[in-house]
Amino acid sequence: SLVKQEEERPQREAQYAAEKEAASPIPEFDGRVTVEMTVVSIKEPDESAMYPVQKLVLKHRDGWVLYGSLPSALWEVKRGDEVRMTLRVEVSKDDPKFGFYSRPTKASITKKGGE
Repeated sequence: SLVKQEEERPQREAQYAAEKEAASPIPEFDGRVTVEMTVVSIKEPDESAMYPVQKLVLKHRDGWVLYGSLPSALWEVKRGDEVRMTLRVEVSKDDPKFGFYSRPTKASITKKGGE
């Protein structure tokens, strides 16, 4: 299994690079905005953290990606699910297609598509 993953790695990296190139930059939002995005991954907290928090990586249909805290309303979310929430977006200083979200509210799962 590991050998197969290593053999497929160049193809996956090329696919990720092509997706990133095709992605649109994050639009400029004025204040809070409601967005619908797909869950790319769920990051588990560091066990040594004083206040452990799960994080989400979300991808918009235009290709841009956001990273932020998992809202309690989405406790049962799985990778591949589509979610809707109202949040504040801050674009990364290094990449206009990647950003961070904060203060998520009104979160809900709109479509199950998980593993």
